[in-house]
Amino acid sequence: ILGEPWDDERIGMNVINAGLDWDRGGGPVVFHSEWWLRAHWGRAFEIVSIDEDGLENQGLVLMRRRDVALTPEELDRPEPDEPRELSAAIHQGRQLYAEAAEQRRIARDMTRRVGELARPGNSTVGELQDVRKQLAALEREHAGVTQSRSWRMTAPLRRASTTLRGRVRGPET
Repeated sequence: ILGEPWDDERIGMNVINAGLDWDRGGGPVVFHSEWWLRAHWGRAFEIVSIDEDGLENQGLVLMRRRDVALTPEELDRPEPDEPRELSAAIHQGRQLYAEAAEQRRIARDMTRRVGELARPGNSTVGELQDVRKQLAALEREHAGVTQSRSWRMTAPLRRASTTLRGRVRGPET
């Protein structure tokens, strides 16, 4: 998923696809190294066990709450004298730069495609405009017929014909 081999020295808590919609894209993805879990979550929990294989490629962590009150900022604070904190933060920054560059590339492609579709003479846009004109002409023609004097005068005959056809065929099942 990261597009690179796992390296405990470069991964602390890495979040990718942070803005991804849960309904359409599955939401963000978070990776944790064991050292990071023990250093950060270990402040609030006793780490009883970590199963990296876990369940369906999701690692499992069994923790026991410590009797402490910590803020989210205190849990996020880098662990003093832990050299992997800096290398993990730098690596996460590089991943985020690459992710942002990819999103910009996608946005440029989408902008280009929208521009192509909106360009005069585009067959898709032209076909749509032609169909809309045909629909408008048919709607005008239909309105002309259904609002005419002869249509109103023959309405009782159409109702009688419908009733008689129903009697001849019998009840529909």
